[in-house]
Amino acid sequence: MGWSLLPRQYSVEVVNGLTTMDILDIHCKKSGFKSKDLGISHIPGNGNYSWTFNTSIVKSISYECKLTWPNHGHLSFTAFEDNKIFVDDYCGGRHCSWKATDGGIYLYNIKHRNFTFMTTWVN
Repeated sequence: MGWSLLPRQYSVEVVNGLTTMDILDIHCKKSGFKSKDLGISHIPGNGNYSWTFNTSIVKSISYECKLTWPNHGHLSFTAFEDNKIFVDDYCGGRHCSWKATDGGIYLYNIKHRNFTFMTTWVN
């Protein structure tokens, strides 16, 4: 089941798929209903960072994240948006799975079972 007007539980996962096995720094912030800074975390090589949350019927929310690959660059992306297009068309369901690679970050669509390139690293 995907997006709904009613409050639902969603999850986001960011996987470190770098071939160098470097540690990635991630910093995510929730905006919208009850804004929240999730703080900075470190994702080891082949590791992941994930969180689960509930949406609200009152206001929509989104999560913006910044990944830093020390000595290589950084990238910013919208990890989640509480709308039908993002949940159903991009994530393909209530679990949004991202994979950081040497070339950039990809979003996995559960419904179609494929990764879509989203953005590249910048210096």
